[in-house]
Amino acid sequence: MSRPIASAAVLGAGTMGSGIAALCAERGCRVVLLDTGADVVERALARLTAGRAPMLDDPAQAALITVGTFEMSGCGKGANQIAFSQVDVGKA
Repeated sequence: MSRPIASAAVLGAGTMGSGIAALCAERGCRVVLLDTGADVVERALARLTAGRAPMLDDPAQAALITVGTFEMSGCGKGANQIAFSQVDVGKA
């Protein structure tokens, strides 16, 4: 039994995370793209639509992507869990 995916969350707005968000948006999926810094998600959103090789074929698909930031707490070297202390989501 399969079920269509309507939304996704991607943690990390670097090259890989942005690419995953772009692919999901191109398939009509709503995406929340999160990273630890507002500047990182703003650059990622710009790269999706206006990079030298834009990740999105249709810039209008960027409307499906919401960006935000999160803070990690309780994570040290070798930690195997991420606990979010705060998540702020909004358009960049």
